[in-house]
Amino acid sequence: MLWYIAAGSAVGGVCRYLLGGLAHRFWETTFPIGTLLTNVSGSLLLGVIVRYGVETQTFTPEMRAFLTVGLCGGYTTSSSFSYETAALLEDGEWTRAGLYVLGSVMLSLLGMFLGFALAREIIALRGDCPAPSSAALCWSHGIPRHHGLWRDSRYSYREVLRLSLDLPIVVECVETDEKIQALLPELDRMIGGGLITRERANVIVYRPEASEESPG
Repeated sequence: MLWYIAAGSAVGGVCRYLLGGLAHRFWETTFPIGTLLTNVSGSLLLGVIVRYGVETQTFTPEMRAFLTVGLCGGYTTSSSFSYETAALLEDGEWTRAGLYVLGSVMLSLLGMFLGFALAREIIALRGDCPAPSSAALCWSHGIPRHHGLWRDSRYSYREVLRLSLDLPIVVECVETDEKIQALLPELDRMIGGGLITRERANVIVYRPEASEESPG
């Protein structure tokens, strides 16, 4: 695990150095724009990685450590932020120091939330299932295209992604044995963790929903 963190920190540190130098050469200012851009973009990147990793369980523990503690930890910097703020205050640049602190905090928070939103869009575009606690509703939305199950599902993919990861969800499918057998390989591919059970159902009464259309 430590080697993954060390490798990520090395990559992140080099990227921060390159971006900082490029920013100062482009703007030619004494304002610490390089550190500001690094911390904001790092917050955006961390938001994407954390939200995508939590909701899809795509990353292994080693890859998660490489990307978060290593890459993002080495890329962003609070020590440079503190030093540059102190330097501005020592030079009497009170206004610039205040703008730097406020801009760094607010823009970094904005970058984090934009990262969350971007991760949701990536998940939706890729069709990845969320974590097991909400994966069942994802199946009810995505599988009908392939297996003809749950045709009347009212759950949308975006609604599934907004569910709390702490909320346990169970979805039951009552179908013929042939369709259940066809469904199992798809579930095995989609689920990242959790429980799948199969039981024989004894249907007592079945009443389809009445049509909402008014009689013509």
